[in-house]
Amino acid sequence: MKCELLLDMKTPEPGWPNDTKPAGTIIDNPDAFRLVQMGCAKPADEECEKAHGRSEQELELAKIAYGRVSKGIIPDDYEAFDAGIMTGYNPDGSWKPGPNYVEPEPEDEDEEPDDE
Repeated sequence: MKCELLLDMKTPEPGWPNDTKPAGTIIDNPDAFRLVQMGCAKPADEECEKAHGRSEQELELAKIAYGRVSKGIIPDDYEAFDAGIMTGYNPDGSWKPGPNYVEPEPEDEDEEPDDE
C-alpha cells in the first residue's frame, strides 16, 4: 500500500537529509492509509485509495487540521491562521505575522477628545 507525502516529515529512519522525508516521497507500508487519514499524505495506489475510507471533504478537512496542528496552532488562533494573519508563534508566544497581517495603527495619547 502506497501514499505520497504532501509536506516534509521528520523520520526516525537513517539516511534521509536532516532526518526529513521531503514532500512527494512515496511511502510503501501496510499502514500508509493512516497518513492519508491524518491529512499529511494522499493515496498513491488503488489499495490505499480504498483503505482510507474518507470522503473528499473529510480528506480536505484532515489536511487543514494537520496543517494547524503541525505548526502548534492553538484553537483560539485557528481563524487568524486560516486567514493568513499569522503563521505560527515566536519563542515569546507572540504571533509570527502572515502574508495578510496588518500592523495595528498606534493610538495617539496626546490628542484631546473633540469638544462639540
